[in-house]
Amino acid sequence: MAKAAGKSNKSALIRDYLAAKPQASVGDIISKFQERGIKVSAALAAKIKYNPAEKRMRQRKARSAINGQRRRGRPPKRRLERGGKADAIRQAFASLGRKTRPSEVVTHLGSRGITVSRSQVASVRNALRKRRARKAAGRKGAARSPAAINDSVSLKGLIGAKKLAEKLGGIDVAQQAMSALSKLKPD
Repeated sequence: MAKAAGKSNKSALIRDYLAAKPQASVGDIISKFQERGIKVSAALAAKIKYNPAEKRMRQRKARSAINGQRRRGRPPKRRLERGGKADAIRQAFASLGRKTRPSEVVTHLGSRGITVSRSQVASVRNALRKRRARKAAGRKGAARSPAAINDSVSLKGLIGAKKLAEKLGGIDVAQQAMSALSKLKPD
């Protein structure tokens, strides 16, 4: 479209011309505008004609003119009536067992009309395994009391304590030394 009555926007004029005649060559564009008395360079005409974004815009304009309406964006993806594919995979693992191979799950779901890839099945299976591992770790952590965790001593610590007791002359002397050390150490 032209900007104002007296001033012309060459790019808009070229776009309008290409929308009407998309097969026009750069030479056709230049000669058409020279007839009108408008000087258009070959670079500008080529840029507008061959720029991919410009081409998509012209195609959209042509489609909307044909259809009589404008449609924006992509249509929404159709969801499965019974839930998503991941839910279907989880249900398949529940019915077939945890140790089922991904290819078996793919064929099982394919018989129900759901198409999934083996990699998608494997990723859902790994997520289920991680979820189970987290739950198991939480149960193990709850079973052990904090006092039991703090009272545990490593094997290296015990060997070091034994060597210290031998150097000091017995366990009783080592215990006295440790209590004296705890009095010196500020908390």
